[in-house]
Amino acid sequence: IQLTDAEFDAHLGRAASDRAKASEMEHAIRSHIRRHLDEDPVRFRKLSERLNCYGAYDFTNGECMIWEDGWCDGERTVAFLGALKEWRAGKQGRVVVIWDNAPCHTAKVVKAKAAELGIELVFLPGYSPDLNPIERLWDWMRQEVTRGHCYDSVAELTAAAQAFIAGINADPVAVVDRLWPVFELDP
Repeated sequence: IQLTDAEFDAHLGRAASDRAKASEMEHAIRSHIRRHLDEDPVRFRKLSERLNCYGAYDFTNGECMIWEDGWCDGERTVAFLGALKEWRAGKQGRVVVIWDNAPCHTAKVVKAKAAELGIELVFLPGYSPDLNPIERLWDWMRQEVTRGHCYDSVAELTAAAQAFIAGINADPVAVVDRLWPVFELDP
């Protein structure tokens, strides 16, 4: 079924879960873009662009980093681990990366590189983003960088995201206050 079909909404309504609906919508959008790319290459290429980035948060020093190099896959995840090791060079403490079980995080090559670099990987149970401290950074960045604003290009969005990180890193105490995990409920 195509994105523009009259029955598309009904088709989505039959999906078993919200995740299945999202998958159907993503597939329909990608299919629509591929089919119409030749008609208006500038417009449809722009629609297919997106920012994919990895992030890290140093609890001890109150610093964050984001790293972007195209799609998230095993090869780029390995490159991110190298960038993370460089970012942490000369700093005390162990490096622990908390991830979901996305294929780009669990690939054998990624696990091997993490072990080689001395990076400990912790994999979260499914559907538990609230347990990952980096999700607080993504929320904060959405509030400050993307909420109510549409950038003209992925390059402009990337620059705004990097500027946001540089800005918050200027105040390590605020970073720790904002991103410190909550381990108990406040009654």
